[in-house]
Amino acid sequence: MTKFILSIITVLSVYVLGESAQIPSDTRILGGQDAAIGEAPYQVSLRDNFGHFCGGSIIGDIFVLTAAHCLDGYTVSQITVMAGVNKYNEKGDEYKVINMFVREDFDYVKLKNDIAILEIAEGFKFNDLVKPIKLPSQNTAVGTDVILTGWGKMENGKNPETLQIVHLETIDQEECVSALEEINTVLPGEICTYVDVGIGSCQGDSGGPLVANGELIGIVSWGKPCAVGKPDVFTRVYYYREWIKRIT
Repeated sequence: MTKFILSIITVLSVYVLGESAQIPSDTRILGGQDAAIGEAPYQVSLRDNFGHFCGGSIIGDIFVLTAAHCLDGYTVSQITVMAGVNKYNEKGDEYKVINMFVREDFDYVKLKNDIAILEIAEGFKFNDLVKPIKLPSQNTAVGTDVILTGWGKMENGKNPETLQIVHLETIDQEECVSALEEINTVLPGEICTYVDVGIGSCQGDSGGPLVANGELIGIVSWGKPCAVGKPDVFTRVYYYREWIKRIT
């Protein structure tokens, strides 16, 4: 199996040291392995006319949580939510999007408040392959074992056939701030992971879920591509719980 590298990319363009912080367009998982069918039933694929472009997570009967930067330039009519799939661009349960809620203070350049909610027209048909995931009941401690899933590009530049899964660990916020200060500012509403060089996220996983103990704690947001020894940054879901509850 082709070796995966996990390192986060986001939607502006690739980071270059010494230049202003910019976010690449999508993110991939590296250092991971094939996920079993039904292993991440909360994971959805956001698709346009060209196929998969971002990930998302089912958080209720009609709601999907994703990254705000994923939705830039889109209208609701251009996005389809595909649930219950394990293969890249596989046909699954398809849902029409009727509403898009992007955090009012989202900053696309700095990826501040990088969170959004999609509302679908009809409720998800829950089964073994399609299930919602709980929001976090408390803030996530440093050193927590977490799981990241997605269809982001692999080391060879191609998207994987099968959903990828990788195990990571959350790190101290100050450590993350220091490691990424030359790239972008890490904010309180973000959470970071790091394990080793060659393990992280890269293009295609943006908006996807970071999970700990069966709860959705993070949303793939930004980082320095790809798996080069820098932390990956996720929107911290606990920080935005009240905003999520107001909408859902």
